[in-house]
Amino acid sequence: MSNSLSRRNEPDRYDTLVRRSSYPAVQKLIAGGTLRPVVRPSNEKDDPIKGVRAVATYTLTPGTMIQAADPHHLMINDKAVEADLYKLPSHAYIGLVSASPRFVDLPGVTKALEIVRKGETPPQQVKAFLEQVAHQSLQIDLVPRLVKSTQQFTAFWQPGQTLIHRTAKGDFFVTLQFKVQFRALFQATHREPIAVDVGLHPLTTALHQSGNQRQFCTTSLTLPDHRNLTLAARRLYDRLIYSSGRQDCEQVVAYLVQRASVVIAEHLRLNDMDRGYIEKSRARAIQDHHFAALSQYLNAARIPLDREDSGYTSIECPKCRHVDRANRKGRTFECRKCGHTEDAHLVACRNLLHRWQRTQRRVA
Repeated sequence: MSNSLSRRNEPDRYDTLVRRSSYPAVQKLIAGGTLRPVVRPSNEKDDPIKGVRAVATYTLTPGTMIQAADPHHLMINDKAVEADLYKLPSHAYIGLVSASPRFVDLPGVTKALEIVRKGETPPQQVKAFLEQVAHQSLQIDLVPRLVKSTQQFTAFWQPGQTLIHRTAKGDFFVTLQFKVQFRALFQATHREPIAVDVGLHPLTTALHQSGNQRQFCTTSLTLPDHRNLTLAARRLYDRLIYSSGRQDCEQVVAYLVQRASVVIAEHLRLNDMDRGYIEKSRARAIQDHHFAALSQYLNAARIPLDREDSGYTSIECPKCRHVDRANRKGRTFECRKCGHTEDAHLVACRNLLHRWQRTQRRVA
């Protein structure tokens, strides 16, 4: 077991949408001077604050009191700002709750997640249990729920560095900042480049340069129809789905930080993705994992992340490089030119590896 500890200078930042019901509270904080404007460079390349494209950004006035009140609210002085704080990566959420001495949560949420992930309880009984848990009174609970400590990543919340952004459409986002430490639990005997293909089913396909491969799947959940739930139970339902997906995604992170010398992934753009996939992957934490958390996890572990062009990765033959949309049918790839047959997700990984290798040769 290794006790090596590596530190980064750059903090981790995570952006969360503020609920519209809290916009008046945010505007009062701005008007009262609790939130003061930050001047950001007009050139994005010179802007140290990445993420939200904002027309106005605000920071906290020194001396402002801020803490997480519950999984859905930040308290800034006496104003509650609603945002889905529970969607932070596990280590960041643990850091946030640990720094919030009056944090409250619902008793029974841990048991609720166990039930829906185990898949042995009939949906109607699950519905009854969710309603029971959702309508309990909140209690002070400083043990972060629905997250698993990775032991390798430790996050320390920096509340004074909290930012609020307003977009051109009038939406507000909150950015929470963390200092992260990474501790390798085991000394890796061999590391190599690993290409990953991310989706819903499977969640992630990982292909090593040596040819080793691994597929990760999301855990099947037993859940009732959300349309039959009360508003409180529906909120808990959404939290359980996200928390389960986060656990699945973080298994991928644990695998990569133990084995990868570099991770190669697609450079995906939301504008090019199917809206149905975006909604489903956001609900299951996959979108947040791939677009925000993965890069910051790897950065903390000092493992490079290389994003390659996503064009044609699953329809280009890795053997003869023939590109044809007919090459892929569902999860099966069969080249119409040379006959090469393989899992389509592995084909995408092979093409990502090939593109990365070609780039390395050009650089050399």
